[in-house]
Amino acid sequence: MKKILFILLPFVTFLLTIEMMFLDIQLQKPFDPYKFSLEEGSTTLKEEKNTPIPMQIGKGIFQKISFFSELHRALKDTNSPSDGKVEKTISKIERVILSLKIAFFINLFLAALSICAFISMNLEAYFSPFLNRFQAISSIFIFMPYMSESSRLIETKPILGILGVLFFLSSSVYAIWIFRKFGKLKKQDNFTYQALYHASKSEEENLTKQENDPISFITFAFHFSVIIFSGILIGNFLYIPLFSLQKNFSAQFGILLIVLFFGLSLFYIKNYYTIGKEIGYSKFQNILASIAFLQFRFIKNILFTVLSLTGVIFFITLLF
Repeated sequence: MKKILFILLPFVTFLLTIEMMFLDIQLQKPFDPYKFSLEEGSTTLKEEKNTPIPMQIGKGIFQKISFFSELHRALKDTNSPSDGKVEKTISKIERVILSLKIAFFINLFLAALSICAFISMNLEAYFSPFLNRFQAISSIFIFMPYMSESSRLIETKPILGILGVLFFLSSSVYAIWIFRKFGKLKKQDNFTYQALYHASKSEEENLTKQENDPISFITFAFHFSVIIFSGILIGNFLYIPLFSLQKNFSAQFGILLIVLFFGLSLFYIKNYYTIGKEIGYSKFQNILASIAFLQFRFIKNILFTVLSLTGVIFFITLLF
């Protein structure tokens, strides 16, 4: 029973993220409670009482991206004379498309996080507490827009609106409870995939030892020269061509990035599978665990990068 309670949160979060990406189900509030009609030159005001709120399946983020992309292409391919208004409209549409793409990838990331949290919890992997705690905190931010939308229904449909607010509010409390429960499991040692844990720990220890080792001036100068020379080569033979590709062939550049991302992910998944596979699980389960571990490392690296950049920005702000 307790395990079912833990599984419920990733399942609900996954459904909500999929709904935002592809369906966008809305309980629409009537735009205006009054209906206007012109009859024989006079305006008759008719109040709509007890109007049912229709449930509409609108366009999700993916469909909106397709719609605005087609609109963007139509405006760019049109033969109408270019003026400031058309260019401003195209610029606004480009910003809308960019924001929608960011929202889509964030929801895709959260959906993948829900799946990986579910997998790690069922396989009792050592990184399960971290993933599930992070997923619990993320789910609260998913519940907030739904809670706000439910609160707007209270004016017209009080029972439905109050039930929606109570449901998502209780879901947020439930997510906090999950966060606290997995926090208590963090120090237990009866988790699987300990090989991945020891591999990560030994890697961090080796980096710490290398940082503490004394470095001579010649070694420092050699490393500095190699870094400068490598930066020049990478900048001239990699960054500049990639920038030109992104500027002139943005669609192809996006496809290239996706291919490189998946290729690198497969490389890491293969390595994690080789290092940390458990004898008691099937090959498919070990592959799923490797994918979940990749998500775990990805989140940790993102958090480390964000915190480091925040610290640097804060330090520079105080300095100047």
